Amino acid sequence: MRIVGVDGLDRRTAEEMMARGEMPHLQALLASAAHAPLRAEPEQVPAIVWTTIATGRGPAVHGIQSAGARHLPGMRMPVPLADRTRLSRAIGAAADLLRLTRTQPASSVLRGAKAFWNVASDKGLRVLVVNWWATWPADRVNGQVVTDRALLKLEKGGSADRETHPDDLLERLRPLAAADAP
Repeated sequence: MRIVGVDGLDRRTAEEMMARGEMPHLQALLASAAHAPLRAEPEQVPAIVWTTIATGRGPAVHGIQSAGARHLPGMRMPVPLADRTRLSRAIGAAADLLRLTRTQPASSVLRGAKAFWNVASDKGLRVLVVNWWATWPADRVNGQVVTDRALLKLEKGGSADRETHPDDLLERLRPLAAADAP
């Protein structure tokens, strides 16, 4: 399996470019930082993988165990999807069909462990988090957070609902999104 990074750059290409001296900053970062290969498997859910990276903890500890959750009317907290058995899938589908619940992407309220940006912020460092999986609603940090739902809100419009921290950041990003539209 080929792991593709930013703009289609895979590991082998990056290593070749570093060997030619074309990526000195990445080379210096890798020389001075802890890193390890991520075993990517087709059945892995990105929200789980990225939350594991962000927290350094597995799904049993960090709490993101599926791609989504169910929102129950009257409840503030979503309920994690439990799609591991036929019965739970059937109950979930019936609840959605009867409009008792509504599915939504995994969110930060399900995260039971601090992400690295929370730890850095707690230590007084300024942080910037952009478009990381399961970051909505945006954590209150020493810095800025643009959640995984912010771009959709910018594209579709509507009032801000914790897509960014600070809250006014979404409005400051709106002109940039409009300028980038085709």
